[in-house]
Amino acid sequence: MKKTLITAIFAVAVCMTMQARTVELAENNGTFTATLSPDSPNVTNALWLAFGMSDGGTESFSDWEGVKLVGLVPGDVTTVENVPLPEGWGGTASCARFLLSAPATIPGADELEYIEAKGPNGGKQCVLTHFTPNGKSKFVVDMQFTDTANNQGVFCARAGYSSLSYTLFWMAYRWRLDYKSGNQFNSDNMGTARQTLTVDYNGIVVNDNPAKAAHTYQNFTAGSPMSIFASQANGASWDNFCKMKLYSFKAWEDGSDPSSLTLDLVPCVKDGEPCLYNRVSGSFLMNRESSPFGAGEKVADGAAAPTAASGLAVTLLNLNGWMAEDGDVYMYTSPIYMAYVAAGGPNSINEITFKKFDSVGASVTTDVTYAQFTSSSRTGTILKRGGGGLTFDRDISSFDGPLHVDEGVAIGTCGNCFGHTNTTADAKQRVYVHSGATLVMDTQGKPLLYDRNAILYQGTGYPGMGGALVTRNGDTRDRTFWVLGLNSQPVGYASLFLDIPDGAYLSYSWNQGELNCNGQSLLIHGREPGSELNLIATALSDFNNLVISNMTITQSGNSGRLLPKYGNNSTIRFTGGARWNWSTYDNAGAFQDGQTATVYIDDFEYACFNSDSSYDGSNFGVNPWFGTGSTKCYNWYRGPMILNDDFRMYNAASPAHASITKRRQGCTFSAKVSGPKGFRPWIDANGVSWGDGMRLNLLYPTNTFNGGIVMDGGSIGVWDSCSVPSHDGAGLVSITNGYVYFGRQGGA
Repeated sequence: MKKTLITAIFAVAVCMTMQARTVELAENNGTFTATLSPDSPNVTNALWLAFGMSDGGTESFSDWEGVKLVGLVPGDVTTVENVPLPEGWGGTASCARFLLSAPATIPGADELEYIEAKGPNGGKQCVLTHFTPNGKSKFVVDMQFTDTANNQGVFCARAGYSSLSYTLFWMAYRWRLDYKSGNQFNSDNMGTARQTLTVDYNGIVVNDNPAKAAHTYQNFTAGSPMSIFASQANGASWDNFCKMKLYSFKAWEDGSDPSSLTLDLVPCVKDGEPCLYNRVSGSFLMNRESSPFGAGEKVADGAAAPTAASGLAVTLLNLNGWMAEDGDVYMYTSPIYMAYVAAGGPNSINEITFKKFDSVGASVTTDVTYAQFTSSSRTGTILKRGGGGLTFDRDISSFDGPLHVDEGVAIGTCGNCFGHTNTTADAKQRVYVHSGATLVMDTQGKPLLYDRNAILYQGTGYPGMGGALVTRNGDTRDRTFWVLGLNSQPVGYASLFLDIPDGAYLSYSWNQGELNCNGQSLLIHGREPGSELNLIATALSDFNNLVISNMTITQSGNSGRLLPKYGNNSTIRFTGGARWNWSTYDNAGAFQDGQTATVYIDDFEYACFNSDSSYDGSNFGVNPWFGTGSTKCYNWYRGPMILNDDFRMYNAASPAHASITKRRQGCTFSAKVSGPKGFRPWIDANGVSWGDGMRLNLLYPTNTFNGGIVMDGGSIGVWDSCSVPSHDGAGLVSITNGYVYFGRQGGA
């Protein structure tokens, strides 16, 4: 949670007038507000926001890691509001200051008319931006080819040569626009005159001519940050170097939203090297090749830093704690060890340098190596930031404090890297995964020391990782409860990704209690449909909305249940070809009475009942009542169900059994079943029906599903006043090698 910044009042000097102005700097709702004293005489100056991980010490531009132009401010303007926090705030930047200078647009660098790329024969030049475009992105390029022969990459962002690409080539006599996985060509005669290109999925507009090389809009994100003046794939394999002059370059994340401007590039020369300055981020894009760009005429002097003023102060991010999506606040403990890893990696934890804040909200950070970290006090907070991956491959169980994965990816690959020697489950021992970040639990490394240690996670995770919490299992079939921890839970909406192969499973066992969601919503998604979460005599409990996608959820043992939150109108959705495996029965069924979850069958492979080793003679689940009275036994599900896909049933007591009694399994639904689809046996890839011996009991008197019932070798149980739809539009009932059983409550 990014708290309010400390207010700072300090003086800055104006280079032109040498007359000091005072500035009050404050943060409010994610932006800065600057209140300036008036200037006399009324002189317009440039207002800059300087920022970095530590105070620059002076007001020289060169002493700060980043400097961003806020705008030109006349002397009679005393308030500048809604200045956005700089890029990387709280990660690569925790300190900030406003500076004033003469009215120029680039800090410490002269503005040029253009920079010129001369490659490949001219030595090759290119820049790599930090912008990754998407299907909505738009570009405006003021440029001039100096030679139109050969292939030239104007800009390029892609994962590979034909996938997740947003790339513009000139190919000797025609344009090529690559968009997602397709490309379009359009013949043209560009010549060597100065031109303005406007590019989005609608095509390429050269000056005001009709669009060329148009695509249909696709929802995607390119596979790598974008380069200019050359092509590349994933930041490597550089080729197709340009021969062109660039006068300006603008890029919008969303071409329909002017506020989404991400790149506003201006040619300049910094310390004698031609490059580009991004007015949006306040950063310089330097040439990544050894041969320098050519330079056009200077059009404006760079902004000179003002004379140092008295009363210097610094504004920092106040690192207090994290407010989760469920509204709870989890306070940090001192000291804070900030582990910042830029996009890329992963890096090992012993290869990084921490930024250590000795107290919450401290104004001074200290660089701490991993060796110093392990030899220091055993408490505090580890704060993982930055878009890169950080591998925890060292036992740090002696560190008695929380870990917050605020950004990027944290990967646990060894024993006890997220565990603690304290066996209690208080907040000091927790791992927190913030929205947009991912924690990967390598299940062959046992990252948690004790099952009592908790992981609290929210959101959908870092892009491309599959979830906020990922449990990974390479080739070992079973990894048990310590992967998730006894007290782990989502906070707000969260996603759990089972990155395990088909046929492998993650088991959650009876000796640890419930996998409790604390009333929150959870998506569990599998790498493959056979990736399995096995609830062994325990419950996935207290959830609000649960989604099972592209995986198998297995309930085994007499207490393996799904328990929605009492009193909520909870939902359960099966989608992405999910499987539902209920391997044993008891009197409570798959759910307990009192929950109100509605099950949606959206994209379903099958529901599997019983197993070869679990049966009860001829009476296992066939009769929904067992014994005397009205107690419903073997009642597989008591809540309403909506069939948007066929409910395909799989009798795991397979036809290979010689004894028919082992194959008689019952499936009972006592609440209303509705929707466009119906009930079917599951038929495998070899055409074998797995419904043999199955009994379908429908107890609700006015079911309205329209897809009918097909039973192949099974039976339908008709009990008292129930249940098979007969309304207009109801589907047909088909029974092959089976029968209808007419029974009564309490009867066999």
